[in-house]
Amino acid sequence: NEAMPEIEHILGLTNRQFKEKYGKTAMGWRGAAVIKRNAVCALLKYDEEYAFNMICGALKSESALVRQTAAMAVALKKQDKGIDVLKEAEKNEKDNETVSVIHESLSFLRREIKWATGTQEA
Repeated sequence: NEAMPEIEHILGLTNRQFKEKYGKTAMGWRGAAVIKRNAVCALLKYDEEYAFNMICGALKSESALVRQTAAMAVALKKQDKGIDVLKEAEKNEKDNETVSVIHESLSFLRREIKWATGTQEA
């Protein structure tokens, strides 16, 4: 997909790099966190493993907003491996609000997997 490299580029920029490249544009006015949050949301429309991995990578963003959005996106992808990804993110997260979002995302994902598989595990 043609949009995937652009999304990867944006998610890979530090705040300083973002300001240098986009500071005088409308994207710069909105700010790196908002644009990166939107990039994570855009990845939800792709089924490729690569998109899932980019979402998981966003869990390490400098921005709490981006980490929170990434946690919700991992859950919305409804993949079993998302449970381990979110557990690891929860363990490493320092921001209380983000921990709460990760916890809620993990609960949602567990419920969805239980429902999809018809089991009591997850």
